[in-house]
Amino acid sequence: MSIPSSAPNPANKTILLPVIKMLVLLLLLVTGLNNAIAAPFQQDGNGLVSIEAESYAATSIGTGGHAWQHDTTYTGYSGVDSMRALPEDRVNWDVDYAANSPGMDYQIDFTSTGTHYIWVRGLGPSTSSDSLHIGLNSVEVAGGLNFKRFTNNWGWSNSGGRTINIDSVGIHTLNIWMRESGMIFDKIVLTTDPNYIPTGNGPAESSSGGTPTVIQPAISPNSGTYADSATISISTLTTGAAIYYTTDGSAPTTASTPYTAPFSITNTTTVNARAYLTGYNDSTLANATITINWPTNGWLAATPLEMGMDPVKLTQARDYVSPGTNQDSGFIIKSGKLVFSWGDQTTKYDIKSSTKSIGSMIFGLAIDDGLVNPADLAKSHYASVGTPPLTNLDTGWMDALTMQQLATHTGGFDKNGDYISQTFQPGTIWSYSDGGANWLADVLTVINNDDLYNIFQNRVMAPLGLDTTNLGWRSNINRDPTINGITSREFGAGVSADIDAMARIGYLMLNRGLWDGQRILSDAYINLASQSDPSLVGLSTNNSAKYFNATSHYGFLWWNNNDGTMPNIPTDTYWSWGAGDSLIIVIPSKDIVIARAGTSWRAGWNADYTAIEPFLNLIIESDQGAPVLTLIGNQTIDEEQTLTFTVSSYDPIDPASPFLTADLSALPAGASFIDNGDGTGTFSWTPVAGDSTGSPYSATFTATDATDPTLISTETISIAVNPPLTVNPFQQDVTGLLSFEVENYHFNQGGTGGHTWIEDTTYSGFSGLSSMTAAPEDRVNWDVDFVANSPRMDYQVEIITPGTHYLWVRGYGPGTSSDSIHVGLDGASTIGGTNFKKFGVGGWNWSNSG
Repeated sequence: MSIPSSAPNPANKTILLPVIKMLVLLLLLVTGLNNAIAAPFQQDGNGLVSIEAESYAATSIGTGGHAWQHDTTYTGYSGVDSMRALPEDRVNWDVDYAANSPGMDYQIDFTSTGTHYIWVRGLGPSTSSDSLHIGLNSVEVAGGLNFKRFTNNWGWSNSGGRTINIDSVGIHTLNIWMRESGMIFDKIVLTTDPNYIPTGNGPAESSSGGTPTVIQPAISPNSGTYADSATISISTLTTGAAIYYTTDGSAPTTASTPYTAPFSITNTTTVNARAYLTGYNDSTLANATITINWPTNGWLAATPLEMGMDPVKLTQARDYVSPGTNQDSGFIIKSGKLVFSWGDQTTKYDIKSSTKSIGSMIFGLAIDDGLVNPADLAKSHYASVGTPPLTNLDTGWMDALTMQQLATHTGGFDKNGDYISQTFQPGTIWSYSDGGANWLADVLTVINNDDLYNIFQNRVMAPLGLDTTNLGWRSNINRDPTINGITSREFGAGVSADIDAMARIGYLMLNRGLWDGQRILSDAYINLASQSDPSLVGLSTNNSAKYFNATSHYGFLWWNNNDGTMPNIPTDTYWSWGAGDSLIIVIPSKDIVIARAGTSWRAGWNADYTAIEPFLNLIIESDQGAPVLTLIGNQTIDEEQTLTFTVSSYDPIDPASPFLTADLSALPAGASFIDNGDGTGTFSWTPVAGDSTGSPYSATFTATDATDPTLISTETISIAVNPPLTVNPFQQDVTGLLSFEVENYHFNQGGTGGHTWIEDTTYSGFSGLSSMTAAPEDRVNWDVDFVANSPRMDYQVEIITPGTHYLWVRGYGPGTSSDSIHVGLDGASTIGGTNFKKFGVGGWNWSNSG
């Protein structure tokens, strides 16, 4: 139906009333159909909803009288008929189409949230009437998610994989807007299945109204990779619905495990959940794959910013302990991820007295196995303990020596690791002693009747994914090489380990003896290692100038900060510590493990906490709780398509959501970013024709702490813009011929000086709907660098016959200075100098330019 415009002439009055009546009649017809499908369409249990185009809930007329009208012109439609945007007058809307373009609304009751894949069945009578826009809740979602390049036969298109995000269950309004007049729309399908592809007329139309469906359960966290475990919670918004779940990959039924409370996942698992309620359809299946990435086969890496840590502070910490000789290495682990490292990762360092802490773990294994108790007398397990020298028997002290005293430097032995005298009564003096630690190793060798290195390899190293290339233990150099024919090891020193092995040992301790679902060390032992031994309190310290207040911060062969000697370091921090400042540091309250080995940054060694305090202070300061900005990554978009993505952040300490901002100054006009106020922000940009020439562009996103504006995280990404995607290239026929109208270009880009190709009907006799004129006509010509400077039109063609192709161009030269063009192939001036020129002045002519 054509609505004539009012012109300032006397006939206005005589035609005004008929025009008004015609509009009213049209509005009444539309209103009569608006509520034909008033009830929302129901998404089914598989996450699919299918709607016929004619089953809209409401329609609207656009600017210029355009409207969606029922149409049966082209047979083969699904349902009763199809819907066509009329009149077909080459009008299109790519900006403000929600306000100006005719629309149709469809009510959908979604029971599944998240990504939905969109398929549209349509027909394009011509290349200028083959596209539409899609929106959600009257919002121009993702540039309208325009679907275009439908052919002149019915077909399904997902326009390159278009999706829409449903952020909440319940009723939402799906919007269809005309992009180009004349487009014919037949059916739309939305599905949560990325592999679904409709065929033929597509699935039957979904039911509207009827039996309600239980809302899909929400699983939190909704998939992801975690270092050691994840706590799973499941809920549904349907009151009274019961949730059942599985963790074995099967689909849940009412015979599956009922969900009653959050539960823990410690191994990679897919959680499936479904909700049930009498009188309702079962919910759609919800699932979440939780990946547990124990570092058995290597560490999961993360940037400091991802983990809420300050990389500058971490660099300063590294520089503090690194002597600049490239002879040291370090790992910093946060929440099971390697966030910072330096030095060679494969060098095995002699970690000296950190061997004592590894020996403590072997003691813990023996305790856990029930082979020994800390309070046991050492001689009850090894009668020769403490001798040689035999003079150690003269005092009678050896009869009272306990295993615990050997593990806490209160056995009365002096520093050296060989067979030395017992100089103090056990339990009366704290005296740092390699000799006492080595007697502990000897007793444990006898108790286990095995080489302690073998035990450590089998019981600890193997589950952690370590072998002898990561950690070695030299033979005893201070004592007899064997005990009862078994190779003896020292606890005073002797282990060499790479930085990875040290970090994994620390991570085992951090996880309180658990590794990938396997209990390696007991929780009780972890307490003995990480907490100060109460029996040490009040004891004097031998050589206190070197070991300071050791009795207040020492456990079973591990140092700690229980007494708060380092005021800015958590009191639950504990560590191994050897000459050369080899360190395995565990900070449970911060979920941090630190490993450092190599050349010491200071002369000599002592147990002065002020030596390591600056190093630890910097690491604690780095874990400041700056907002974590989830990495966005570089993006790619085609011209005239809309790029939309969500920027997410959270604050690991401050419950208030971070503020999100974006620096989009490097992008062409039109890009926008909105802080949603909940820790997320939305970026949107629709590059226009020509924006690909300046690609790529950069954009910087910043998350700022809600309380302390000095705490920020940033990410700069690259956005590449490509020329528009062609959906339907022109097809060469079997005879080798290919013909197309010039106005049916796939891409049109302006040139230097504002020159551009515009549609033109000035000269009658053109073929098709119009011709294209290079404007303005100002006697400018390009014979050099025309690819870069001249306005161009691109036509995508599908060639089925290789070899020589002969070109003919139909054109019109208004003058002898405006009668030529260049032709190229795939962006190159392959026909460059063979320009097409000298078209006849005053008439349309064919030319092959010789």
